[in-house]
Amino acid sequence: MSMENDKDTGKIRILLVDDEKDFVDTLSQRMEMRDLSADIALNGEEALEQLNKQSPDVMVLDLRMPGVDGMDVLRRVKKEHPNVQVIMLTGQGSEKDELEARRLGAFDYLEKPVNIDTLVSRIRSGVLLVVGNAERFSDRLIDYALEMAERMSYRLMALSPAPFPESISNQDPIPPRVSEFEQSARENAETFARAAEKKGIPFEHVIRYGQPDAVADQVAKEYGNVEFVVSEPTDQELAHQAPDSSGKLYVYSVA
Repeated sequence: MSMENDKDTGKIRILLVDDEKDFVDTLSQRMEMRDLSADIALNGEEALEQLNKQSPDVMVLDLRMPGVDGMDVLRRVKKEHPNVQVIMLTGQGSEKDELEARRLGAFDYLEKPVNIDTLVSRIRSGVLLVVGNAERFSDRLIDYALEMAERMSYRLMALSPAPFPESISNQDPIPPRVSEFEQSARENAETFARAAEKKGIPFEHVIRYGQPDAVADQVAKEYGNVEFVVSEPTDQELAHQAPDSSGKLYVYSVA
């Protein structure tokens, strides 16, 4: 799969960057077995060249490479392609390296040898932050969530955590910022609902008021096991709090 061919589809675009060819070839094959595919770059210079042609959704980047090393690539990526989520992967890193990588904007930092299922899970989490961008909400986020719902027999729920105390929503008249939030959330959810209905996937949308993390905890207790799919404009930090569990799929609608 080339990133050029996938730029107008809902498919995940991954770029694996590592100077160990055997390792990166094997990693690509294992992703293929899990319905993923990836382009490969064997050094930092090649990775940056590919980025200028077509940005991936997620880059899996080795820290130590000859020439332009992973930290330099990360710095350039986050400056020139801020929507690309970067997962650092290293067998020679330190705690200092991890702190610096996260400061520069790395989405995650994993050590070799890495469990392939763990890596794939983190890639999917990174993808969901990317496809949650407002301008792509109605196509890529929906396509991806529906694909996962079909494959894993999930039901879908769009939860819009409104960043206001519930008492504000009860005011008369309703403050304009609350009304605007509700309207935007409902419009996004309606788009999602129509797509889910066509595929026969159960769908529900709720708006809850309060701090997003507290709302997420509350909803998880009410609905049981969940896998959180978090859209970036809603609350990026929720992605790091999501439990690795199966069951119902919660889609946080963009508002």
